[in-house]
Amino acid sequence: MGVKVEIERYSGNPILEPNPEIEWMSSKVYNPGVVFDRGVYHMLFRARGKEDGVSRLAYATSKNGIDWDHEYTPVFGPQKSWENGGTEDPRITKIGKIFYMTYTANDNGRTARVMQTSTSDFHIWHDRSLMFPNWHEGIWNDPGKRKIIVPTWDPSNWSEKDLNWSKSAGIFPEKIGGKYWLFFGEDRIWPAFSKDLKVWHADRTPVLQPRNGYFDEAYIEMGPPPIRTDGGWLIIYNGIDRFDNSRVYRIGAALVDLKNVSKVLWRCTEPILEPETHYELSGVIDVASEYGQGISKDDLATKVKNKQTPQAIFCCGAVKTSQNKINLYYGAADRVICLAKLLLLPTTRGMV
Repeated sequence: MGVKVEIERYSGNPILEPNPEIEWMSSKVYNPGVVFDRGVYHMLFRARGKEDGVSRLAYATSKNGIDWDHEYTPVFGPQKSWENGGTEDPRITKIGKIFYMTYTANDNGRTARVMQTSTSDFHIWHDRSLMFPNWHEGIWNDPGKRKIIVPTWDPSNWSEKDLNWSKSAGIFPEKIGGKYWLFFGEDRIWPAFSKDLKVWHADRTPVLQPRNGYFDEAYIEMGPPPIRTDGGWLIIYNGIDRFDNSRVYRIGAALVDLKNVSKVLWRCTEPILEPETHYELSGVIDVASEYGQGISKDDLATKVKNKQTPQAIFCCGAVKTSQNKINLYYGAADRVICLAKLLLLPTTRGMV
């Protein structure tokens, strides 16, 4: 069994844009985490200002999932030395009465580390902890291109950066087999489990990998926390097709077994969403800055318009609104926040 995904963009997109009168969100708002609780949608979104370029997380609420009221001061930002470049790309999972947030700590581009914290009110945050110390995903070679070293796993050959690099964790909202689980990673998506939601044990056998000849051929990255459906856990992820100045970030989906999260039941052959509209194409995504070095802002804008720099939509937040409907919240062009509505229809088509 598989899933057919029908998707419709909200006609009023974008639902949240930068505000030039508020410095910390004057340049970009994007990549939100969203959760629904007791009649209210809660959003944590990533924002950047024009002056310092540091990513901070801001809080917004909504009654209908469309119209949002945001606070005018960030609720979460850098504190530790490895966060001095910003706190990025939140994912939110509610377990019991607590909201668990994972995010990426950025130390100005040298190393990314996936972190965890928790809250009951989105204002007071409990201990920040590094989720995967000494985890290795790969090494950066040339700008915009990563070489994956999976076969050896020999720590003697790794640098400090290699040992610490980790990103993008989405925690399952309930125990499975008596344990808490999450999926995390970029380049590949790995599973990890915990007995206490504090210490996580990662499996170095990936659940999902890039696929030759598909939209996610070069790279994949975990999206929102998994969503339970009748057919399995829905995994929404981000994928790119190549490592060059024509790369495109698209959104994909897969189903894994309800009791065995490492068992993939189905995976889409086409992206469920890709950059198409003007608000998804009219921006300079973060990774595109390397292609703009040494040229004027006008020339860079021309390259963006002509699709000569990378393009992106990127999802960290999704909310199940009914048995087969999901609100998908995504960043468009690393500049604005948008909404798309997914309809899941069972099919007899199996796993790719």
